[in-house]
Amino acid sequence: MEYLKRFWNWLLISLKKYWNLLLGQTTIDEQVVEKYNEVKDKVEDVIEEVQDRVKSVKEELKEAKESISEAVEQAKDVVEAAQGKLIKGKVTKSKLNAVKKSDLLQHAKDEFNKEFDSKIPKSTLVNKIYGLHKDK
Repeated sequence: MEYLKRFWNWLLISLKKYWNLLLGQTTIDEQVVEKYNEVKDKVEDVIEEVQDRVKSVKEELKEAKESISEAVEQAKDVVEAAQGKLIKGKVTKSKLNAVKKSDLLQHAKDEFNKEFDSKIPKSTLVNKIYGLHKDK
């Protein structure tokens, strides 16, 4: 009988140990799931924050681009004001030949409200603008 009591006690102790082991493993699984959910929530929060930051940076870059464009336009206006007229004094063909073709086209448009084709040779353009100045 004594052996049966010992065996019975040993069996109860062993069952309790295995039962606690099983409960412990379940707790670990639940802890893993809980940590996974926490990490998932944190990652989602970080993603939202990064998306908000990207949106803010895009808006700031757009505003900066507009400001820079305005500054460039104002700088061009200052340069044009500082340069004054394209040709000083009496207009001659040699003075017109010294000017770039694009500036000659712009000069004809500004001074005489005439637009010439940019494909014509510079010498022809110089002659036409010289003729406009002569007729003035």
